[in-house]
Amino acid sequence: DRDGQLSRVQVKTANAKEGPEGAVVVMFNVPLRQLETPHVPDMNYVFAIRHQDSWRDFIIIGRDALYELYTVHAVGAEVDGRVLFTLTVSDDDVRCKDRSLSAYRNQWSKWPIIDHGTSS
Repeated sequence: DRDGQLSRVQVKTANAKEGPEGAVVVMFNVPLRQLETPHVPDMNYVFAIRHQDSWRDFIIIGRDALYELYTVHAVGAEVDGRVLFTLTVSDDDVRCKDRSLSAYRNQWSKWPIIDHGTSS
């Protein structure tokens, strides 16, 4: 909403494949039109990475940051109106092309912890 209490979130899931040197490789796609268009509140993406029957990592990134990576740093490739992001995930880094996305790895700080209280 307009007072900042709500968030627009899109969760994308993908299965990772074995990659080089113990890393895994995973692909996500986002509609180009959605990536180009700001909203109030703006979109946040959660790229959920599944590997060997468990959730490995989550990349939490705002639409504006992802769009900047795409337009300014040439991260991602446009195919048929969608932008394909190929991530290489290792124990110490997450990379898309030559850019590190580690700052977005498991970064849940956009949303506060909700205390539901304790039952008595």
